[in-house]
Amino acid sequence: MCEIKEISSVRIIATRMLQSGGIYKKKTELRLVLDYYSDSITANEALQVLNQEVRRGIRIGKIRDTDMPYTRSQGLARARYASSFEQRKLDILETRKLVHDYLSTQLTSKSLARKYDVSEATVSRLLKREGVYIRTRAKTSGLTSDVGNTKIGS
Repeated sequence: MCEIKEISSVRIIATRMLQSGGIYKKKTELRLVLDYYSDSITANEALQVLNQEVRRGIRIGKIRDTDMPYTRSQGLARARYASSFEQRKLDILETRKLVHDYLSTQLTSKSLARKYDVSEATVSRLLKREGVYIRTRAKTSGLTSDVGNTKIGS
């Protein structure tokens, strides 16, 4: 057993272990690690090899399924971009339309989130901010609302 804290150290140790010639059981896994960290394969490709070894009885574990068709650097770049730039925000018109859709249809928060390409938490927050509460829907002036006689979207 070997505890390693840095990716650069993983590469060095994996390379040296393979060069030693004394590694048999973990040879495939070490190659996968090196290939993945050198951006030669995607996470899906690495997982596919591990799943094949489980099926053949070489490895113990579960058959895992994931959808990560990226190399390591592509995945990291995508994650950095998503955390900085892909946070979808609705402008005032989109917010009013979302509220109107919620009040005039039977769409759920989950359906609205998909429709407007935002998270369910964003839908919930917008509805609360507009004075609409998700639990009940009572009719008001042609629109439905649960806040007395408050007209939403006017």
